[in-house]
Formats: sequence, structure tokens, C-alpha cells
Amino acid sequence: MYYLLDNLTTLRRNVHLLLDNFTAFRSNVHLLLDNFTALSSNVYLLLDNSMALSSNVHLLLDDFTALSSNVYLLLDNFMAFSSNVHLLLDDFTALSSNVYLLLDNFTA
Repeated sequence: MYYLLDNLTTLRRNVHLLLDNFTAFRSNVHLLLDNFTALSSNVYLLLDNSMALSSNVHLLLDDFTALSSNVYLLLDNFMAFSSNVHLLLDDFTALSSNVYLLLDNFTA
């Protein structure tokens, strides 16, 4: 009878250990699910940041395109200004030539 009680006590202890192990397993599964949820959240944040970065790169490229366009316009304006200066110099040369002819006519 003593052995039977001893075996029942051991069985009871083993059942308690099994329940403790199951509780620990359940707790570990919950932690694993929590970690997976956190990982999912971090992946979503990474994707959001990647989208924001992509958007910023597109905006930067748009700004660079606008800057390029403005540089081309500036160069075109400089070319027009340079052409106008040349025309002004040509007009000044013609004027001075006419002044010389006028002076020649007065002296003749």
C-alpha cells in the first residue's frame, strides 16, 4: 500500500510538472506571437519609411529637374543678353562711323 501511495504521489508530482511545462510552453508561444507581432509592425514601419524615402527621392529629382530647367533658361537669357550687347556694339560702331563721316563732311 505504501508503494501505491508513493507512486500516486509521484504521479501527482509528474502531472503538476507536466502542467507547469505546458504553462511555460503556452507562455513561450504567447511571447513568440508577441515577437512576431512586433516584427510585423517593424516591417510595416520599414516599408513606410522606404515609401517616404522613395517619395523624397522623387521630390529631389523633380527639384533637380526644375533646377536644370532654370539653369537652361538662365543660359538662354545670358545668350540673349550677349547677343543684345553685340547688337549694341554694332550700333555704336555704326554711330561712330556716321560721326566720322559727318566730321569728314564738315571738314571737306
